[in-house]
Amino acid sequence: DPRGQSRAARGKLKVNFAETEAAVKRFGVGESGKEVVWLKGLFRDSLPLQPFSNGLAIIRLDGDLYESTHSAITLLWPKLSPGGYVIVDDYGTWKGCRTAIDEFRNQDSVRDCVSPLKRTDLTSTGFDGRADAMLMQSEAKH
Repeated sequence: DPRGQSRAARGKLKVNFAETEAAVKRFGVGESGKEVVWLKGLFRDSLPLQPFSNGLAIIRLDGDLYESTHSAITLLWPKLSPGGYVIVDDYGTWKGCRTAIDEFRNQDSVRDCVSPLKRTDLTSTGFDGRADAMLMQSEAKH
């Protein structure tokens, strides 16, 4: 399909919760139960339920496919602190992921608020929310 979401690809991307939790704990994160809040479910269902009241300094997306990447960036972008940074895993690997980010960045309400893409490793890219433009946009809404 044009957004890079085949049924076969979706099946290959599944990781069970126990594997994910074990991987995070290997780094000593979440052992106190305070550093990590596990959100189970699809991004489009679980992210709207979280207040993220202090704003987010970093958003790291690993949705791989169009729908998951699009849902995550759309729901989390308004929570990004001015000058915060977005890292997108697999931007250079998965067509659906790349399409979702490119479409998002080209929206009129976003285009002036993002820096150019910066490659972070072989498959990932990132960009920051330009603090000046984000603050002006936020002030204009109020």
